[in-house]
Amino acid sequence: MNLTFEKLREHRKRLEAEGFRRLTAYVSADVRTLLRQERRHGESMGQVLERLLIGAAEPKHPRLPTPEERYDRRIRQAMRQIEHSMRPENRGPRTVRVILRNTDGSCYTVTAAGVNYYPDGQPPELEIL
Repeated sequence: MNLTFEKLREHRKRLEAEGFRRLTAYVSADVRTLLRQERRHGESMGQVLERLLIGAAEPKHPRLPTPEERYDRRIRQAMRQIEHSMRPENRGPRTVRVILRNTDGSCYTVTAAGVNYYPDGQPPELEIL
């Protein structure tokens, strides 16, 4: 038996039990262009159509983190990495620096002393104490 086919059959049964019905439609090129323009990240064409007709659609996927949230998470991960390397049982170097590079060419350095921003993307050389 095909597991994918069985999963789709069960999914269809659940949707039908919740009152959903399958709808297939032919649309003009203009309507398709409008749906593509109105489409948000992570939305299916059915969700776009539902949002435009009803005014709301259930999100299919969890909300993606904002750039600020991704930055905060990267900083927290770097700080944990530094704390881990500074434990006595870990025989890492005495000075640890993590460089986080951005897509615009800038970078952040994270050390035990704190976080520094370098817009040109060139942090100074690391001084080993």
